[in-house]
Amino acid sequence: FLRQLWVGTGPKLHPAMYDGQPGVELETNCTIAGIPFKVIPDLIEKDDDGYRLLDFKVSNPDYQDIHRSIQLTIEAAIFEIPRVTLLICDKRYSTLHWMNSTRDIEGAWKFAEKLTTTVAEGISKGVFPLTSPELNNLCSKKFCPHWAGCLGSMGF
Repeated sequence: FLRQLWVGTGPKLHPAMYDGQPGVELETNCTIAGIPFKVIPDLIEKDDDGYRLLDFKVSNPDYQDIHRSIQLTIEAAIFEIPRVTLLICDKRYSTLHWMNSTRDIEGAWKFAEKLTTTVAEGISKGVFPLTSPELNNLCSKKFCPHWAGCLGSMGF
């Protein structure tokens, strides 16, 4: 399905060389708030405006909000790339949707550190930690009474 959709309607994407490597699923190890992470962005592109991170999703676009994407926020912080794009394949209508945004790198780092610290504390205490909309569709303003104190108040 995806191959057929992409060949018929997909944009031409041009992976950039980043740190001497092609920017396709470029695996990077890092540490946030003392916790080791492995980060693998889907694609890093470069154009006249600089680098851009792209994340691909197969989803209903109504369930995606690029401004609240934890994944893209953390990737932007780690790679120090403020421009982010979410490319969504909507299987219902065989369409592609683009969402573009930018991240303040300093703010993204603060968010990543706070989230990592909070999750680590929750895990060590045996408390259910923060979750993310990408992993749990109940993590949303509509369904979660903690949304304002979790993601909403962080501005992402």
